[in-house]
Amino acid sequence: LPTPSPPDSLATLSQPPHIDPHIFKPMLGLSLYALAADPPPFHPVSIPHSGLVDGSSSTALISALASSGVVAIKGIPGYAALRSDILAATPACAATPAAAAHTFPDGTTRRTLATHSLPGAGGVQPLASAEGECAAFERAAAPFRALVAAATNLFAERLSSSLRARAPLLVAEDGTEFNSLHDVSTAGEHLEHFHAYTRATPSSHGPASPPTIDLHTDQGIFIAFTPALMVSATGEPDAAADAGRFEVGLADGSRAEAHFDPDSLVFLLGDGIHQVLPKDAAPRLRAAPHALSAPPTGAGGARAWYGRMVLPPKEAVIPASLSENRKTFGTLRAIMVEATLGGVEDPEAMSLGCSAPDLRPTHRELSACEAGTIFCWNRCMNTTEDRGVWYGVSDEICAEQGKLLQCTDVRGHIYNSSYDRHGDYNPN
Repeated sequence: LPTPSPPDSLATLSQPPHIDPHIFKPMLGLSLYALAADPPPFHPVSIPHSGLVDGSSSTALISALASSGVVAIKGIPGYAALRSDILAATPACAATPAAAAHTFPDGTTRRTLATHSLPGAGGVQPLASAEGECAAFERAAAPFRALVAAATNLFAERLSSSLRARAPLLVAEDGTEFNSLHDVSTAGEHLEHFHAYTRATPSSHGPASPPTIDLHTDQGIFIAFTPALMVSATGEPDAAADAGRFEVGLADGSRAEAHFDPDSLVFLLGDGIHQVLPKDAAPRLRAAPHALSAPPTGAGGARAWYGRMVLPPKEAVIPASLSENRKTFGTLRAIMVEATLGGVEDPEAMSLGCSAPDLRPTHRELSACEAGTIFCWNRCMNTTEDRGVWYGVSDEICAEQGKLLQCTDVRGHIYNSSYDRHGDYNPN
């Protein structure tokens, strides 16, 4: 996932451009907030880490991911203490220029420390600006990131062994086959975000209030994340403080507040699971929609959170069921970069630029832009030419193709300011 991050291109960090891990699917009625009493809370299935290691919890794992798309892993050795320590240290580093900031309509500000891990030896990437407070933070984060990486690998391995799916799942142009979900996970880039949310002014975050980030599904295959931790102005963890409302969209169309064991590591499936697994894979897994209503934090306090988003391998060829072009994700990126930065009106790039009408973000932007511009990268961008870059698109050009003008990244993922500054977004 994140991603000029999710959701979030971190222009302030000197690292390769990332793909926005969030894509928003149409969901009717999401703007109509609950008018009745709170529904019963959602408690995800909890599986012991030992059950992942020996496979004794495989049935419970696959059942939970098929029914809700969410599962919590408990009892990971050493995890609880590392989680508490690194989340407590997150706000101090996030207050420095190393973090990118975004303020939501409800007044919540999120500061993001973004990094990533690439496949292979030496793939763990540092924060781009690890000085002062962040130097100590980076050292402290290393064992925590390694522990989550190991748990992520184990999760993918156990999930792979529990699925019935035709191999290979994906194939690279050179013939390299990704035969299992574990192969796909280990060969893909993992986006890592440390978030610190703050809001000084009190406001309700109950079911009748618009959420900070509305219901959406992630574009990644899955995400591993920590339950949030409230941190005081002095940097002390406050496990008893209200960490806000995290909602999950359930299979019956309802949405319920999720209650997590604070010492668990939560795995939540994204829409990418359906890009990787064939339709006849069994059982059919479920991408889990979710929303966040951040709490008021008061002066100096913060809500700290960490997530690790798993993306498909960039060298994998896009499945024929998703694209007729049969290109790799990396090739698709190169085509769009050349077309936009080179000012070339490439017909193939243009066809990739206008997003299909069904790819609509759930969380609509509130900013109003003049005719001939579109809200993109947190500002109104000219759709013809903007700051020396030629785009040459318009509502009319896209309409001729039966498509919509959207702000997208190079893979066609739609921009959403709720996941600001993660990805390379342009009017397309």
